[in-house]
Amino acid sequence: MKKPTKQATREVRYIGLDVGDRISHFAVKDAQGRLLEIGRVKMTLEELEKTFSLFKGDCLLMEVGTHSPWLQRALRRIGIDARVCNARAAAEVNRNGHKTDARDAENLAELLRTNSQFVRVVEHCTEDDQLMWAVIRARDALVRARTMLVNLVRGTVKSNGKRLSRCTSEGFHQTLAEVPQQLKSALSPIYKQIRELTASIRKYDKKIGSFVQNDRPEAQRLTQITGVADLTALACVLALGNVNRFRRSRDAAAYLGLVPKKRQSGDRDPQLGITKRGNSTVRRLLVCAAHYIIGPFNKTESDLRTFGLKLAGGGNDKRRKKRAVVAVARKLAVVMTAMLQTGLAYEPVRARQERISA
Repeated sequence: MKKPTKQATREVRYIGLDVGDRISHFAVKDAQGRLLEIGRVKMTLEELEKTFSLFKGDCLLMEVGTHSPWLQRALRRIGIDARVCNARAAAEVNRNGHKTDARDAENLAELLRTNSQFVRVVEHCTEDDQLMWAVIRARDALVRARTMLVNLVRGTVKSNGKRLSRCTSEGFHQTLAEVPQQLKSALSPIYKQIRELTASIRKYDKKIGSFVQNDRPEAQRLTQITGVADLTALACVLALGNVNRFRRSRDAAAYLGLVPKKRQSGDRDPQLGITKRGNSTVRRLLVCAAHYIIGPFNKTESDLRTFGLKLAGGGNDKRRKKRAVVAVARKLAVVMTAMLQTGLAYEPVRARQERISA
């Protein structure tokens, strides 16, 4: 009786998926780089399962975007090793000017097959974290809308020779009494909208506080830093994700786009602005926290404040102060990452204490 022969294992195929809003293009290559298939698929769960159920056990690469979080989860449930890469890195292969959706899919498949250095895998947050992000983004949209309306009212009043008193956005509705009588019929509905927006923002703040209290204890630890409230702490925790993937805590500053750009050539090494890569919401929140840390309302002594005031110089140089704020935001990102990595409490004057004890 002959022994049964072992079934040969199938080679892994490499799939590039160029994601569209309604229809996506895909290309399949084998381990030798031969193009096996090119196709299109509608962006619905039913069509995705029908099309990609034939590729269980294969690898897939797509660019990060609006659809990539749920697409990755859906494809992994099918049994595909779905990966997401940085869109800027993948764009490097399309510099020849001949760009189509099908060619983009082929290029992604080739980048995946060759394990190219251009591919930088992006880690998406979990579905629960994505729901928290939805709350943060919704609050941010309401704050922007309220700011636009407040500026509209102030500008309209100023164009009629009056000025409204300075106040916070939360208390802006109280300035309605200062509006000239001839403008009240036009601006009263806007004041009503501002009051409603403020009430909605407060509800979102309560939700965010509940997330920090019940779901993200590590974010609550970050609120020990003066100037870092629940919103900034939660946003940083969600954006950084698994902090252990950073070899050094200072790498988080580069991840959030808070490090200067480099364009060195020969003897030229110009001083450029920050890269502004990564999550723009978190970067803006860190800059706001840095403004408070070195601002006049903060009376708490800390190494971050001392560092920022030293860079600002104490004069009226706005450009120097702006650089100081960005530097403090960068150092704040490093400190917060180190706290998340080590689990240690925040010590505002730790460096100074070490120098004294030494």
